[in-house]
Amino acid sequence: TYSESDGDLTAWSGEAELCGWVLRSRPADLEWAAGLGAGYLHQDLTWDVSNVDQWYPQNPEWGHDYIAGQGASYRVKTKMPYGEAVARVRWRRMSLQAGVAYTPWLQVEDEDDHQLREIKADGDLDGNGWRLTASWCWELRWNLFLAARYEWFRVEADGPSRNTIYGGDGAGESWEIDEEYESSQSLTTLALGYRF
Repeated sequence: TYSESDGDLTAWSGEAELCGWVLRSRPADLEWAAGLGAGYLHQDLTWDVSNVDQWYPQNPEWGHDYIAGQGASYRVKTKMPYGEAVARVRWRRMSLQAGVAYTPWLQVEDEDDHQLREIKADGDLDGNGWRLTASWCWELRWNLFLAARYEWFRVEADGPSRNTIYGGDGAGESWEIDEEYESSQSLTTLALGYRF
């Protein structure tokens, strides 16, 4: 099966973190520090798929199935408590910071509603996650600063997924499969800010 469609993504992410500096040095105008932290990251992503054009290359005589409007939706929630190691260097008006976070206790919940086939799949998965961060900040004049941040996030999880047919001749049938989920994300931000 091969398909093409339009998609819209709605996403939000929330995070809380505590970090303590366990090593610190301030020789002259160069400061460096290393710390350990713990935090919690929650992410909610929803894709809505519309205007589906699906066909079967191995059976071209079957033609195309077209669905105008919404044809599927996919939602995934990621819950990640983590530990983190952080290092920071500050020299005059510039600072650099990098962190590595990991968890073996990551949870993923996903819901795949394939409206074309009238099948809904609900997964409850466990796995691990990594996150790497790097940030740079330059203190300008008059309390202004320029900053940049890069973040890379990797998730691997697996577990059972319950599939249920909710329409047509097979309505009410259900079965369970083993699901594997992988996700890699990266984010780069640039900012000009003011310190009060």
